[in-house]
Amino acid sequence: MTQRSPAPKSGRIFQLEIPCDMLYVKSMRRFLVSVWRLAGIPELPRDELGLAFTEMCNNSIEHGCKVDNQELSGITVRMSLEDETVELLVRDPGTGEWSAEDLSQALSKPNTAPESGSERGMGLYLVRSLMDQVDVTDDGELGTVVRAVKRWRASQ
Repeated sequence: MTQRSPAPKSGRIFQLEIPCDMLYVKSMRRFLVSVWRLAGIPELPRDELGLAFTEMCNNSIEHGCKVDNQELSGITVRMSLEDETVELLVRDPGTGEWSAEDLSQALSKPNTAPESGSERGMGLYLVRSLMDQVDVTDDGELGTVVRAVKRWRASQ
């Protein structure tokens, strides 16, 4: 008889620093999706969380992992699970192309899709569409922090 580990309980926090390389994002996403599955998060919000997490990390790596054209060490990813709420936090070490203030201004406007044919701007749009709350802060010398919150019902 195989004994299964108990499902992660509410109040769990996972935090990890990953290199500024998008190859690591896929593994981290698979890990978090497994945690969410064990926690009983239904499939649709689990998929939405996974996509939002991927976009947050990819944007952080692409736009926030360089300062003065020098590659920086990594990004910090954090996930907290409390009752029927997941909070994702991605911190990158740089200032990137956009300041936290620029991103906050973008978040204060209505969420509209990028222009047709545009290859840029889809990440923030997707994260805002999939998550209940998104905010960006400048953490001084520590970089930019993007925080997103998703709520769900166990009966979904």
